[in-house]
Amino acid sequence: MKVEWVPFGEVFRMEREPVAIEPTAEYRKIGILSWGKGLIRYPACAGTEMGSMKYFTFPAPSLIFSNIQAWEGAAALAEPADESRVCSSRFYPYVPRAESLACLDFFGQFFRSTAGHELMRRCSPGTQVRNKLLSRAKLESALVPLPSLADQTRIAEHLHQLGNTSDLDRKGSVVEPLHSLLEHVRTSAPHVPLGEVFELERRTAKIEPGSTATEIGLRSFGKGAFAKTPRDGADIGEKRVFWVEKDDLLISNVFAWEGAVAIAESHHSGLIGSHRFMTWVADSARVNPRFIAAHLTNPNGIKSLAECSPGSAGRNRTLSVKNCANVSIPLPDLATQNRVSELSLQRDRTNALRARRNELAAALLPSARNEIFTAMR
Repeated sequence: MKVEWVPFGEVFRMEREPVAIEPTAEYRKIGILSWGKGLIRYPACAGTEMGSMKYFTFPAPSLIFSNIQAWEGAAALAEPADESRVCSSRFYPYVPRAESLACLDFFGQFFRSTAGHELMRRCSPGTQVRNKLLSRAKLESALVPLPSLADQTRIAEHLHQLGNTSDLDRKGSVVEPLHSLLEHVRTSAPHVPLGEVFELERRTAKIEPGSTATEIGLRSFGKGAFAKTPRDGADIGEKRVFWVEKDDLLISNVFAWEGAVAIAESHHSGLIGSHRFMTWVADSARVNPRFIAAHLTNPNGIKSLAECSPGSAGRNRTLSVKNCANVSIPLPDLATQNRVSELSLQRDRTNALRARRNELAAALLPSARNEIFTAMR
């Protein structure tokens, strides 16, 4: 994309007004995060807490640089709502000289790109961190791309829309129907002790030195199981470990009180767990283990586990096997259990897709930004 390149100072001017700090007045300061991560908006503080630095009001919106951290991408856009805030002498606020020439959002995106970061590094001479101050003269003489205002606006809107793809809506979510059904079941179905329909199964594993094995871990609040880094049998030593099989109901005895419960999926078969992980096998004629996992990771289920996990903090709140077997669980008919199980599966798959989509979207915006600004010649 062929565009005109002009000195930054030809299209932007620095604008700020000194503030006489009053001890009894309140001020709301700003900061800027490095690597283009935006503005920090501090809570109001008294004039007596402002220290000895000089402070300034600044226009909003504006493009603001930190003169001590610009070399690592500390530039951000101030929004109209930031108008009453103040910045210290460490910050350089810039506004377009003529709004018919420059789109603030476009330049906000440019200074978050690799090309923008490199420009700020070149304008921040010095070899030591504290000495890498952004030179106003160098910044204002540095060349920046200046497409037509229409193109600037189009590019800024395009990048803005890409950034918003990570904000997924919850349309079609199964979360609310799942919670409603679980609550209905909890209040209407008969309850039995967990140990009546599950049996603790300990499959002792012996991992010899030279062989590797992978331990399983459980995330709290029903966020699933995960595989840890494979380890050599020599590292595992005499530690008691047990095999995990598909459809085991996995309960962490140290974090059950915060919902560290999951179902072992097929790809978890063959992993090992320490004695901290209880592996319960369901009586399939009476209970669907995924239904119970959904119940035990719902707020009421977590509460029932917490009530059976004595102690006051973290690793002291151990759930014994006996207490776990006595946890009261609802037991509706299998058709209802299967319906809950299906909704639970849909929720977990949606959450996994959402997490992956967010991960890709987060990588997409910087990539698209760099592609656009690198292509400008």
